[in-house]
Amino acid sequence: SIKYCPLCAERDIEQYGVSYWHRVHQVPGIEACSYHQVCLVHQDLPQRPHLKPGLLPNAGILARTCTPLNFNFAQYAQKILGSITRSQDSFDLNSLIDKINNLGYVTRNNRFRRKKLTSDLFSFASNLKHISPKLLPQSERDYRYLSYLLSGQVSQHPFKYLLVGFWLNSIPNYTSEKENKDCENTPPKSDTKVSETCVNLLTQGKSMSEVTRQTGKSQCYLKLLSSRNNIPINTK
Repeated sequence: SIKYCPLCAERDIEQYGVSYWHRVHQVPGIEACSYHQVCLVHQDLPQRPHLKPGLLPNAGILARTCTPLNFNFAQYAQKILGSITRSQDSFDLNSLIDKINNLGYVTRNNRFRRKKLTSDLFSFASNLKHISPKLLPQSERDYRYLSYLLSGQVSQHPFKYLLVGFWLNSIPNYTSEKENKDCENTPPKSDTKVSETCVNLLTQGKSMSEVTRQTGKSQCYLKLLSSRNNIPINTK
């Protein structure tokens, strides 16, 4: 099928005299219009659709309001598509892993907390409506959904990158209040060699995520170390 927004079809006819198919509406798994908060309408494609006169969006269909979460998801997908169009960028797996690390889903041994990670993603994705269940994690124990994606070694449906990226960007604070309080009260550990390594890496301008991956030290530890040595913190 091919998708369209009834309100976009009406606007297109008013502005151009004819409705047309919008590229942003065809992103797999996105079921809301990123301009209007309405559900996209599916229109079946004919067999062998090389040329089909009159195959245009129908402006006479009643528009149904979608959920705010689906609407925000559509806007996120539009932003990603626009970025790829302008700069020819692609999905950056490392940026997803950095965000997961910053949110505390990675242990000090650089292992993913897969139970917590999978459970939280499933809870978030369960609030999305009218999306094919085949594209979403099947349960809070669907570990393969994320493990294949984060491994970077198995081809994955583009929708997975969109979903995980949207979920991570929807989490409001990268550091909880408890972690901030711990940062203020917890002194750095007395491992001189590790401390020197951290200082050297931070001085080189390495990000806290990168230093955490290389040394296993928490970002709270690195913040204290940076403040005591007057080192600017690179959070990106």
